[in-house]
This record gives sequence, C-alpha cells and structure tokens, in this order.
Amino acid sequence: MISKNQTLSILFNLKSKKATKDGKIPIYVRVTIDGYRDEFSTGCKAFRDSWDNESKQVLAAAPDHRQINKKLLKIEVDLQRHFDLIQAKKGIATPEQ
Repeated sequence: MISKNQTLSILFNLKSKKATKDGKIPIYVRVTIDGYRDEFSTGCKAFRDSWDNESKQVLAAAPDHRQINKKLLKIEVDLQRHFDLIQAKKGIATPEQ
C-alpha cells in the first residue's frame, strides 16, 4: 500500500482534574494524526511544581524524575515506531490504532 504523507504529534501533559489526594497529577499522552486525536494515561504521576511545561518532562528536583522521564521517552519512541508500522502495513494510521 502507498502511505499518505501524515503528520504525527505526541504531546505529554498533566491532567489536573484527576489529581490524587497527595497532590500528584497523572501524566497523559495526546496522539494527534492530521488533526484527529486520542489520549491516554502514561501511568506516571508528578507534582505540578515538578513538571516542566516547556520540555514536557519531570524536573530533576523530583526524586523519581529519571524513571518517569525514561518511561515517557519509551512511550514516545514506541508510539513513533507503531505509527510507522501501521503506515507501512495499512497506508494510513489513526490515533486510535
């Protein structure tokens, strides 16, 4: 199949409405392909003051920053790889896939 020239965007953000009692906020990933989007939880949580909104990573001041940032990077790489695979097999990828 010939694949369409699609644009993939992967964005991590905090979902404040789902904050826990201790103040940690779940980190969600939003996948957008050509304007269509889907989002899901990464399974990671961070305090608002530990989140760098520019780099979309947990700041080094947080004790578990390396573990969380490593997981976020893995999710991003896996999503990119999956996007490429879906395009190769089906020609067009959607965020739900």
